[in-house]
Amino acid sequence: MSRYLKGRIVHDQVNKFIEAMNVCYKYKYHLLKQKKSSLNDFNRKQYEDYLAQRTKDTKGDITIYIVYRGSLIFLVL
Repeated sequence: MSRYLKGRIVHDQVNKFIEAMNVCYKYKYHLLKQKKSSLNDFNRKQYEDYLAQRTKDTKGDITIYIVYRGSLIFLVL
């Protein structure tokens, strides 16, 4: 963590962010494990969106899209 951020961010905030990311990962990959035929319309649309986000460049990477306070955050791990 950079010196600039050290004084501005506390461990509680980092831990809350990591917990939120874990919830997002669990939801995304739980959804992708299910059979497409068993999903309702809303979940099927998300399923298709997640698959559309995959490209040959991101294959094998863990990607997640988060909307936080109206802003889209895209992470590749």
